[in-house]
Amino acid sequence: MRPQNAKRGERGQVLILFVIIFTVFLVMMTVALDVGNFESDRRTSQKDVDAAVLSGGIPLLTERDSATMEADAVARTIEWALRNGVDDPALVINPRIVQQCWDEPAFDGLPDGVEAEVDADSDLLIGHVIEEIFGGDLSIEVGAHARACVGSLITTTGLRPWAMPLFGEEDPADTCSAGSRLVDGDCVSNCFEKQDVDGDGDLEVVPSFGAVCRIRSDEPQSVGSINLEPDDQFSDCDSGSSSASTYKENIVEGSPANCSIGDIVGTKQGLATGPTSSGLLDLIATERACDELFSSPPAGLTDLGNGPTVWVDDFWEVFSPADAVPGPDTVYTARECDNDSTDLLGEPDSPRFITIAVVNQLPLDSGTQPVEIINFAGFYIEKCERLDNDGNYVPSPALDEAKCDLSGPASRFQIVGRFIQFQQLGGVGGPLTPFGTNVLLLVE
Repeated sequence: MRPQNAKRGERGQVLILFVIIFTVFLVMMTVALDVGNFESDRRTSQKDVDAAVLSGGIPLLTERDSATMEADAVARTIEWALRNGVDDPALVINPRIVQQCWDEPAFDGLPDGVEAEVDADSDLLIGHVIEEIFGGDLSIEVGAHARACVGSLITTTGLRPWAMPLFGEEDPADTCSAGSRLVDGDCVSNCFEKQDVDGDGDLEVVPSFGAVCRIRSDEPQSVGSINLEPDDQFSDCDSGSSSASTYKENIVEGSPANCSIGDIVGTKQGLATGPTSSGLLDLIATERACDELFSSPPAGLTDLGNGPTVWVDDFWEVFSPADAVPGPDTVYTARECDNDSTDLLGEPDSPRFITIAVVNQLPLDSGTQPVEIINFAGFYIEKCERLDNDGNYVPSPALDEAKCDLSGPASRFQIVGRFIQFQQLGGVGGPLTPFGTNVLLLVE
């Protein structure tokens, strides 16, 4: 028979062992919670600085003076950070512009990026315990860095099957083809112009932003039809399909093909009249969201066809700032027509805004020839007008033109719209060019 005091000693040893195991368990649980809290704080800091530099990147396109651009970019970065969880301006460390984000500078030589850091502390549960015992302040820094860059779209989906050339054809008599005019010795297409875009004295051909552009079906050398269809095996921009059904589907839905600057696409002069006119009618018929949401036009503007039977997405309803006539120097963003507050700087919620491939020149004969995509441009469709066999305008009711209803005796038509400079968040970008399809991206 064991002594009674031996049993008491064993019970004491079990109690001590239990306390040790329980303490280790609590420490492990505390560390696990601290790791989770640290990761959560780190993600929050990264989200805060990402949003801050994206906001700071907007003036890089809207301002053309370097000093003003820098001041606005820094101010917006700090302002956005304070509005979105950063409670002290001192925590936004060194917000600054970046002179060159890409492997090549922006076309105008101005800065094309903004970056910043956010400095924050993560409170640890185990730190509070140690502080209670030993005193002091124990926390871990969870800083985050981000860089946002503005650039131009270099790869996209949703292209319409049309190519707009920079140059028309010049005949031996120095006469330019229909749809172009002679500018400084070159036949420049009517919807483009020569500008000194970077201030070096050399003129470049760029879209005539804000000016009325008429894409005529009876001027085959001013617009071309391109084959756009993804290849199941190679995912090419052009798999060689030129069927009328695919062509029309690409007008209505936009091509699912992934197309990039430098891609070679099969191109021929002119538009396929029947599929183009019916495709335009079906495309515009899908509009409604912007017209339905914005029913009260700003002073001096009108609202054309505001439902319930006819919807027309007016320019001021689709874009911000809300202008009646797009300005040549204004960079527009999409208004939120689908009430999606998370869709910052998204694509327009209207079928009237399309992306068109830009090429140097169309094939010189009527057959399909390989042509290189040199850039992309954003185009807003205002209306479609019928033309008679002599190319003269045939008036139709205003709403019929706005809805691109080309039914009637005239077999020719023109698409009336404007090239605009547009900025959106996301996409595949590269160095900033003067073609107006601008993207704002997080690169770090």
